[in-house]
Amino acid sequence: MLQSIDKVTVDDFDVTGRVKVSDPRSVEVEVLAIFRKLYPDADLSLIEKGFDHFIRCYSGEHPDYHGVDTPYHDIHHVMDVCLACARLLAGYEMKHKDQPLGLEKALLGFICALFHDAGYLRYKDDYETRHGAEYTRIHVSRSGLFLEHFLNDNGLSHLVEVAQTLVQFTGMELEISALKFEDESWLPIGYIIGTADLIAQMADSQYAQKCHSHLFTEFSIAGMTEKETENGEIEVLYSDADDLIRKTPCFINDALETRLKNYFSRSYEYAAVFFGGRNLYMEGIQKNLSKIIELGKQL
Repeated sequence: MLQSIDKVTVDDFDVTGRVKVSDPRSVEVEVLAIFRKLYPDADLSLIEKGFDHFIRCYSGEHPDYHGVDTPYHDIHHVMDVCLACARLLAGYEMKHKDQPLGLEKALLGFICALFHDAGYLRYKDDYETRHGAEYTRIHVSRSGLFLEHFLNDNGLSHLVEVAQTLVQFTGMELEISALKFEDESWLPIGYIIGTADLIAQMADSQYAQKCHSHLFTEFSIAGMTEKETENGEIEVLYSDADDLIRKTPCFINDALETRLKNYFSRSYEYAAVFFGGRNLYMEGIQKNLSKIIELGKQL
C-alpha cells in the first residue's frame, strides 16, 4: 500500500483555501453572504433554520437521530456540496439576469443540497441498522423523507414533492430521464444540485485518500463491492481499496462526460461565472484525476 494514500490528512478548507468546510457555521456565514448579495433584503431565515437543524442532526444532538457515522459522506462533504451549490446558484443568476431562478427556487435548491445525504442518518430507535452506510442504496429516498419533515415543519408543504424530485439528482436510484416536474423551470435547480454533489467531492484535495480510506469502507458495509449478474454469478466490482483507486479515473471521466456535461447541461460552468473566470472546481478535478491515474499505476 502506498504511503501517499494510506492516511487521510486533515484539510479543512474548500477549493479557495478560504472557507473552513469542516465548520458548518463558517459555511453558513459564506452562504448567507452569497444569498444576501443575490437577493438583498430577502428573508433568509430558512437557511439559518436549515443549518441549525443540520448541526443538531449530524452531531447527534437531535432526539431522533444518531450523529453522522459515514466517514466519506460526512459533515465536510455536505458542507463542501452546500458551498458549491450556493456558488453555482449565484453563477446562474449572474448569467441569466433576464430570467433568474428567483429566491424560492434558490432557497429550496440550497436546502435540498444541505440535506441531500441526510438519508445516511440512523434513527435512534432503529436497532437493526448498525451503520449509516447500510442505507447507501436507498439513502436518497430517505433524504427525501427527511426533507418532507423539515419542509412541513417550516410551512413549506407545497414544495415537498418538488424537493423529493430535486434531491434525486444527487443519486443513482432513478435515471435522470425519469425525473420530471410539472413546472420544468425547476430543472436547472436539479442540474445544479447534482453538479454540486459531484464537483465538490471530486475537487476535494483529499479525494484520493478519502476514496481509499473511507469510500471503500462504506461500499463494503453497503454490500456494494460486488453484484449478482443476470446469470446468478457474482461479479466483483472492487476487490479492495487499491482496486477502487485504479477504477476511480473511469468514474471521474464518466461523471464528467455523462452526468456533468450531458445530463446536467454543463452547469459546472456557473462556477467560473461566480469566480470571475476561473473554475476552481474543474481545475481541482483535473489535478485529482492526474494524481489518481499516477497512484493507480503504482498499486
